[in-house]
Amino acid sequence: MAKRRKKRYSFKPRFFIIIAVFILLIFACVKLITSVINNDNTTASNTIQGSNNITIAIDSGHDFKTDKGAVAPGGVYEYKLNDGVAKALSDELKSRGYNIVFTRTLNSSEEKTLNERALIVNEAWPDLLVSIHHNTNEDVSVKGFTIIYNSQKTNIYDGQYIKYKGQTYKVTKKDDSYIYYQSGGSEKKLDIKSDTGNYKLIDLTSSDLVAKSKEAANDIYLSMKNLSFISPLTSDINNVIIDQNLQLMRQTHCAGITVECGFMTNESELAQLINEDNQKLIAKSIANGIDNYFNISGNKESN
Repeated sequence: MAKRRKKRYSFKPRFFIIIAVFILLIFACVKLITSVINNDNTTASNTIQGSNNITIAIDSGHDFKTDKGAVAPGGVYEYKLNDGVAKALSDELKSRGYNIVFTRTLNSSEEKTLNERALIVNEAWPDLLVSIHHNTNEDVSVKGFTIIYNSQKTNIYDGQYIKYKGQTYKVTKKDDSYIYYQSGGSEKKLDIKSDTGNYKLIDLTSSDLVAKSKEAANDIYLSMKNLSFISPLTSDINNVIIDQNLQLMRQTHCAGITVECGFMTNESELAQLINEDNQKLIAKSIANGIDNYFNISGNKESN
């Protein structure tokens, strides 16, 4: 009697492809579920929703990787000081009901170019941009804070815009009955009468943004000059509120200022700047200035 041959199983390449796709699908599902549970979302982690309908963009200058900013004697990096004040400012503004957008994740290895930061700000349509930095000087005796605005704002965004259903659109034309706006690749229209109260018109001009930036700089200066541990760079306000052509301020279509919190190259001032309690006081004074800029009362406490 002939022996029965054992049946051999041959796996075709298509079988392995199906298995690989199945494993990848399982991995993707697990990753998606994990990200939802942990709220692992870049936009969400860089945005804080408030209650007063005012959005502040916070830019912490430099980053952990390729651009650590200035370095003080002893190895203190500027980006760390920037993150400290930016975190304290976000906490303070959050407690006051502001919406907050970050240009990069604080206290992380995330890096963002200035172009990427400008894009984040412009897509968020904030009411004010505050960039946090610290200064250096060859003369180690120089100390004090300065506030920078940019009079050379880009005018490519000049025109009318409409905030409608949580989005902002460029207005193409309007008449007594309709507002026409660009959405994607097509033109849409909004009925002025039936949508009353559901939209907001924005007149955007670079000259107006420069004026608003100077106003915000002045309000923050008036608040920060009351700090006990740090003073303005000089007694002349014109040497403290400075017009400088910074890229981030130039490319963004909102009022914006840069706060140089003090000089890292001054040993006594650096000791004050690395103190977390002082970072919180700087943040509180900036927040008080922001309240003044938006005519909000009731949030202020003494520094």
